[in-house]
Amino acid sequence: MTRFNQAPEPFAPPFKLLVKLEIPGGQDIDPGQGHSNLHMEFRPPEIVQDGVDKDTAAKGVDIWITAKPGSGSNLPYPDIAVGDVIWVSWGPIMVPSDPVTQAQIDDPLNNPIVIHISKDVILAVGDSGRDGLAVSFFVRDFADNESEDWCKETRIIVDTGKSRLEAPIVKQANGNELDVNQLGKEQLVLQVFAASSVDYNLGDIIIMYLEGITSDGKNIRVVARQTIDKNPPLVVEVLMDNDGARALAKTQAVFFFDLERGGSIIQRSKGRFINIIGETERLAAPIVESAVSGALDPDLPNVIVRIPYDPLITPDNAIEIHWSITLPDGTLFEPELDWYFPTQQEADDPDGFFDTISGPDYLKPGEGGTLVVSYDVLSEGENGEIVRRPSPPASPLNIGEPKLELVPAILLGEKDGTFEPNSLPNGISEVTCPNPVNNPTLPKDVVHWQLYDAQGVLLFTDNKTLNSLSAGKPVKFPLNAAFVQQYFEAHRGEQLSIRYHIVRDAAGKTSYSNPLEFYIGGFTSDVTTFDNDKWNGWRAITPTDWVFVSIDTDRRARNSTQTDNSDGVVLQKKYHGMIVGKTYSFSIEHARTKSFYAVPRLSLSAGGQTIAGPVDIVQTTLQTLSGTFTASAVSVELAVVSHEASGYGNDYELSSMKVIRLS
Repeated sequence: MTRFNQAPEPFAPPFKLLVKLEIPGGQDIDPGQGHSNLHMEFRPPEIVQDGVDKDTAAKGVDIWITAKPGSGSNLPYPDIAVGDVIWVSWGPIMVPSDPVTQAQIDDPLNNPIVIHISKDVILAVGDSGRDGLAVSFFVRDFADNESEDWCKETRIIVDTGKSRLEAPIVKQANGNELDVNQLGKEQLVLQVFAASSVDYNLGDIIIMYLEGITSDGKNIRVVARQTIDKNPPLVVEVLMDNDGARALAKTQAVFFFDLERGGSIIQRSKGRFINIIGETERLAAPIVESAVSGALDPDLPNVIVRIPYDPLITPDNAIEIHWSITLPDGTLFEPELDWYFPTQQEADDPDGFFDTISGPDYLKPGEGGTLVVSYDVLSEGENGEIVRRPSPPASPLNIGEPKLELVPAILLGEKDGTFEPNSLPNGISEVTCPNPVNNPTLPKDVVHWQLYDAQGVLLFTDNKTLNSLSAGKPVKFPLNAAFVQQYFEAHRGEQLSIRYHIVRDAAGKTSYSNPLEFYIGGFTSDVTTFDNDKWNGWRAITPTDWVFVSIDTDRRARNSTQTDNSDGVVLQKKYHGMIVGKTYSFSIEHARTKSFYAVPRLSLSAGGQTIAGPVDIVQTTLQTLSGTFTASAVSVELAVVSHEASGYGNDYELSSMKVIRLS
């Protein structure tokens, strides 16, 4: 040592100072508890979940010091050096490792750092209680430098007086793998072998747990309970919804249970570690766009099936549609359909894409039966094999007439077939789908409602998934003022209809409602001309008597009476949305075609009652026949009536027909 401006002062014997500039573990960048670069693993790994029981304690526990996942290095920790000693804390007892060797630095995978916690140490520390015993470590190097913090602790439950109950069995698992793609909606069946009447009693409650961490770091915990209802020995099956397992796809889950007796937990089982394979999201069921209220017209030329969007469907996949018809005699018609290969544009379409199925080939043969449609997404496996990812099936569809089992929906403001937006308080309305009395809704059922125009074009749809609070009750869909204006006021004077259906989760079936049909604002007017050779809903009783002709620029409907049987109703049409008590006019413009032989004689009727005529049609120029009626119901049938049967003469033309609300 040399002091400033002084001669050297030698020290005898010389003092040797150990110098190491890097601290073991490197810089700790985690401000919380636990060093950011230190990591440990346990052997057997199950003790983190199961704890240490009598059997485990007898064998001891190994703690491995390994590289932190995601560190990008195989080194157990940064700045590792020969001579480092890892000090493990098993509760209050410190257990050191052997000094680190060069081989453990050069080839850490084949020369791991392992600290054995012996039976003597475990018994000396004793049992932990339910909060567990803290296990951690720090590193000290040859120069007595220590890591900036301890490794983040792991708490291990220690109960050396008992052996854990055997882990449950996952019935649907194949070994230690569970493929959630094959489950559909099927519940997990977790089996407990309650063989010993010492460990298990009648009336005990098995509290089953599923735990794991999703691929994006979310903790999952699902609990299910089952009472032991028979004396052991027996196998107890605990049912658990598969949503939790599906969320853990591509990760590992652990299944274990507590045994409750008299309101207290008396024992815990070992854990069953299961690798979950498959996809976290189920494929959506196909949508048969051609269906109406759960039925298909057997004479359709084609059936349109929509495959909903799924981010995992690409042009490299094929779609195999499964088409299964149960015929009236109970036999099956299951043709093999061609695979469909989506384009890139179709695969990217958020609305999905469509496949067209020939009606004559694949629908008509099943007339009177029930169709179920599903599909598989096909992909190529690692060895060229075909891998199938199945969808759930669509709800069964009747091939023929629909089966409407639910009462119509309730629309706030609708009365006697009319709906007046201007009469709504604050301009808002509401659709209510009643809860079926004989088959109430259950949790996970989904209630859908739809609004259609008079041509059956879908205007709007919405749905709600029910839970334990909303199941078994009417389902309400509020309609704000903007909705009322956009979908109701914009269709003033038109007929609309509301339908709903309930997709029943447990049964895998769908219930459909009868329609609620109504006019917006009630019926106001209807004018029929024949410019496009259309009848506008009027029905000719004898169509072969009628032809469309042009008189100058006027297009008319002519009754040639060629069948020689023309008395009685010749034209009729049923009108809806009438407001009871309101007055309406009904008129036609008519002219005689030929001025010889029998003279046409016509009248007008409403609801079977004559409101105009009968009058003789003698003029070859247009004349008007008109009458009025007061609506006594929301629907009324109007008719043009002939009072002359002869086919000789008796020819006439109609230029227009008008029905108008007067009050």
